[in-house]
Amino acid sequence: IAAVGGVPASNIYAAGTQLFPYSVPQQDPYGSLADPVPTGGNKSIPNGKANSYTIDPGVYKSFDPKTNIVMNPGVYYIDGGAFNANSNITISGTGVTIILTSATAASNPNSVATLSMNGNATINLTPQTTGTYAGVLFYQDRRASNGTEKVNGTSSSKFEGAIYMPAREIQLNGHSGMNTKC
Repeated sequence: IAAVGGVPASNIYAAGTQLFPYSVPQQDPYGSLADPVPTGGNKSIPNGKANSYTIDPGVYKSFDPKTNIVMNPGVYYIDGGAFNANSNITISGTGVTIILTSATAASNPNSVATLSMNGNATINLTPQTTGTYAGVLFYQDRRASNGTEKVNGTSSSKFEGAIYMPAREIQLNGHSGMNTKC
């Protein structure tokens, strides 16, 4: 694990994990990605009594499901709200990119969507393998104000792909065995 800043030691890292704190800054691998523009209307997350819902890519003002969600492949824009995963739910998807942004990001950096995962939510997500956002699981608009995003996972969660948040810090907390591939 390499970081320009500090990397705290922990007993939950997999055996053989090496820490490289205060590494030399590298060129931004996603610096060529254009600032995101959420277009195409506003979708909403179903929160009925069904055991699970399948949703489609598009623009969502917020993402705070109260039941299990399966995400179809594609790009999901969270426009100014938050991507929340709480309440012992499962969110899964293959070939997805989640973009945290805001239609007013240029004039109001505080309006950029945030990320919060708590409450023993189980997340199983893999990114797109082709296209503009190939390999990117989460992309937070680089115009976001400074701050910290928190991901409290469970041992059965799986995040595969880049979590790109150039303006904010990300704090990953989880139970031992959490599968994180970047």
